[in-house]
Amino acid sequence: MDIKERLTPEDAAGPGLTAAEHIHRYALAASVCGGLRVADVGCGVGYGSSLLRDSCPAVIGIDIDEDAVETARKMFGRDSLEFKHGDATQFLRSRLEDIDAIVMFETLEHLDDADEAFEALRNAARSGLRIIISIPNSKTFDEKNPYHYTDFGFDEAMQALEAFDDVVILDQFHAEASLIQMRGTSGNDVSAVLREQGDPEYANYFIGCVNLQDRLGASHLSGRVDIALSAYQSRYMLDLERANTELRRANAGLARKRIGTNDSAAATILARIEAMQAELEETQEQLRVSIETRPSEEEMRSLHEHIAEQHETIMYMQGTRVWKIGATYWRLRDSVRRLVRAG
Repeated sequence: MDIKERLTPEDAAGPGLTAAEHIHRYALAASVCGGLRVADVGCGVGYGSSLLRDSCPAVIGIDIDEDAVETARKMFGRDSLEFKHGDATQFLRSRLEDIDAIVMFETLEHLDDADEAFEALRNAARSGLRIIISIPNSKTFDEKNPYHYTDFGFDEAMQALEAFDDVVILDQFHAEASLIQMRGTSGNDVSAVLREQGDPEYANYFIGCVNLQDRLGASHLSGRVDIALSAYQSRYMLDLERANTELRRANAGLARKRIGTNDSAAATILARIEAMQAELEETQEQLRVSIETRPSEEEMRSLHEHIAEQHETIMYMQGTRVWKIGATYWRLRDSVRRLVRAG
């Protein structure tokens, strides 16, 4: 799977699970941090900072990537929303007198010293700042991400988050959803129905809310359904099913053509394999004799064409015992090609 660490503004505005989960986290932060001055640490291209600014009087976005910061300034910069280039840990260790809250999503795993950053966050929390951070459960799902310095699992994440004095931990899951809509209408309302609690160990992300219990309330449950994703997914799955059906029909036709239509399919395949093996052994002997006698160019071309004729059958039968025969074929073909090139 390709790794994409930063969402572009187009990604964030488009359909897809990745966009939905990112926006969902920022929607939560905007809700619990409303009315506060916020630092969005690891802001990327700024779409999340812009969402925060809709409910917060002042937001500053911090990111180590100068290009991302420049993009954020051009696309989202406005009154009381500014973006600065800077190191996340250094910012956290600086004097944070002009902010009330820190939002830090999908950033800690990218730092070369996550422990140092956590210590700076704990110091900020002890001074009264409100903090909301997220950590991907990448170790549990065995994700291989070259951009991560630290891969957190459940135990590592809990150890880091529970070290805060006043913390509420939320679990973010990828979940199934159903959508009912009236044609021609639009909206952004969704009700979350929880049939049973998910296992925290298998949450996709852990969200730590520090000094925010008064804003979260006694319980918190929210869902986000991306309508564009639902319609897109339905069309995609239908097209995929149709394509798979056509592929099965095509493969069946090719199999009948190459292998035969005998009722005893297994016996037919074995007989075909044995015939191929005998043919390859004969070709191999011809090649050995040809090499010793230095054949003419016409003879070599003929032998090369003979082996090439075996190519299609080998390609259609690689999945069985014929793989060993296929290996013999590849060696023969390469030998002939070398001889032809040598003249």
